Parts: sequence; C-alpha cells; structure tokens
Amino acid sequence: MRNELLTLLPRHVNVELYQKGSEHFRPEKGSIHCAMTSPPYWGLEKYTHEETQSWVRYPGKNEWLHGFMADTLRNCHYGIRNNGYLILNIAGTKEYPSLHTDVVTLAEGLGFRLIATHDLRLSKMVGTKSADASFKLEPCFVFTRR
Repeated sequence: MRNELLTLLPRHVNVELYQKGSEHFRPEKGSIHCAMTSPPYWGLEKYTHEETQSWVRYPGKNEWLHGFMADTLRNCHYGIRNNGYLILNIAGTKEYPSLHTDVVTLAEGLGFRLIATHDLRLSKMVGTKSADASFKLEPCFVFTRR
C-alpha cells in the first residue's frame, strides 16, 4: 500500500509547515483536497504544560469540545474544497467515553457528512498473544465537506 501511494504523489511536492494550533490555523478557502487529523484526546493526552496545549487552554470537556475541537473543525471546513475529505481519528476514553460520538456530531453540525468509518490499527499491545488482539483499534471517520 505504501509504495502504491508513493506512485500517486508527484515527484516534487511543496510543503508548508505552520507552527500554530489547529484551532488557530485558517487555511486558504477551498485550498485543501483532503485533511487528516488525530487531535489530542481531552483528558488523556497531555504532552506538555505549555499554554499552547489544548488541555491547558480548554480544561473542561465542554470548553475543549466547543472551543478547541469546534474551531479546528471550522478551520478544516473552511479550507477543504466542496466534496473534499476530512479524515478524523478519535476514540472515546475512560475520562470521556462519548468523545468520538460528540466530535462526530459536532463535525456533522458544522457541515461535514460522515461517509465511512474504518478501524485504524495502532501499535502492538504488550502481553497479547492472539493475532486479532495484538493491535489496538481506533475509529477513523471519513467525512466529505457539504
């Protein structure tokens, strides 16, 4: 699969990197064919204590969902062209079991249409023996922009 994907890409690709939170980055309108994000899960992924971190800026569930996540999705919707795609990897957690369903509902309310859900296979889990149980699976939601 990886080699197949590489043959689809042009030989020379221009890349722009922005050192901004996704809730602050506003791409050019309609400039994106496909965006993929795996945002930090509220209450679980705390990378640093810097003020730029979503869990620091938006400490409550509702603040995080309607501040950080909503602004991120609004920016994606603005930047993705009509019939473009948003791929979103997010799962519920012990601290926030409905995280993934709340984010999907939010995305649909902001103008995305859910068209597919796939299992994203993550790293091998320590101590598992069965081939099926050796990898953690998380949902990966595929949306189109309406």
